[in-house]
Amino acid sequence: MPISFDLTPEQEELRERIREFAQKELLPRADEIDEKEDVPQELVDKMLKELRLPAVWVPKKYGGLELDKVSICIITEEIGYACGSCIPFVEVAGLGTLPIVFGGGESLKEELLPKIARGDAFPSLAMTEPGCGSDAGAITLRAERDGDEYVLNGVKRQISQVHIASFFVTSARTHPDPSLKARGVSLFVVPKDADGVRIGEREPYIGTRGHKAYVIHFDNVRVPAEYMLGEENRGFRILMRTLDETRLTLAAGNVGIARAAFDVAVEYAKKREAFGKKLWEHEAIGFSLAEVATEIEAARLLCYKAAWLSDRGERHTKETSMAKWYATELAVKAALHAMTVLGGYGVMKGRVERCFRDAKCFTFAQGTTEIQKLIIAREIAR
Repeated sequence: MPISFDLTPEQEELRERIREFAQKELLPRADEIDEKEDVPQELVDKMLKELRLPAVWVPKKYGGLELDKVSICIITEEIGYACGSCIPFVEVAGLGTLPIVFGGGESLKEELLPKIARGDAFPSLAMTEPGCGSDAGAITLRAERDGDEYVLNGVKRQISQVHIASFFVTSARTHPDPSLKARGVSLFVVPKDADGVRIGEREPYIGTRGHKAYVIHFDNVRVPAEYMLGEENRGFRILMRTLDETRLTLAAGNVGIARAAFDVAVEYAKKREAFGKKLWEHEAIGFSLAEVATEIEAARLLCYKAAWLSDRGERHTKETSMAKWYATELAVKAALHAMTVLGGYGVMKGRVERCFRDAKCFTFAQGTTEIQKLIIAREIAR
């Protein structure tokens, strides 16, 4: 079976363009973003309007870039290398856009997708609730039919990028029997400025501090029936199909975080001497660097394999969960190894400890490591 690891000329050009932006614009301000817990508006505008990061998920029919999944992995790896807080500008955009692509009616697509593609609107996904996270079928937010509208009541939490979002794709229970779990869930587009939508307190994280998550209250929020995505009580399928694609962005972004921590460790190990030789020449250090370097290559290949399957239209749930679990846990490991190499410098505020905090947050995003293993086990048993 012939196998090529070459990127296309277009993908090589894309990687160089995103890398140049990330190295010149994001990396020099990453510590500032982390400290101030905010991404400067000029950088937001560049990512949304100049680079058009959300547009990678939008079909060309609606003015989007419609990039292949390998290319999206390339983008998020380079952004993750520079600033973990900026990964959600691709990831969350996908979470809010793909349900519309997969389940929206034509009029809704024509209304929203061109705005996302231009950077004039940013979508978010409101899925997690105070009482459920990984068990996405256990949601309690209710949506009840009232004529040509649905009325939503409930609370969502840890909802990303609320401060820049124009609307939310919101999961809600539409079947009166809660025992049906996922079989009673529907998806709706809810404008941020809809009557009854109230943005609550911000929920700060230890890492990805430039990314902002909030509590959202839905108090008798009315949305038109045509704002439902897909069929009533069948929104969970759209949600899971979306996660199969967007989990890849987290995986690739964390390959970038792992690379960042690894590069700092290598540079330090090449310069610092102890007991008459460079640190990397000590087996305790050199072997750990060799281990992390190998695992970074393995994590990237897992991402590309899942992305390749997606681009071919083949099922890739198992491969995506493998990539997400492995890459996020590797990023934590790479940062811890870098801390060890740097010694006392490793636990001071700076790039390495920021990589650790960012990576640890991503192990929980879009399904914990344990959930990914559960998905993999189920896929193996299919």
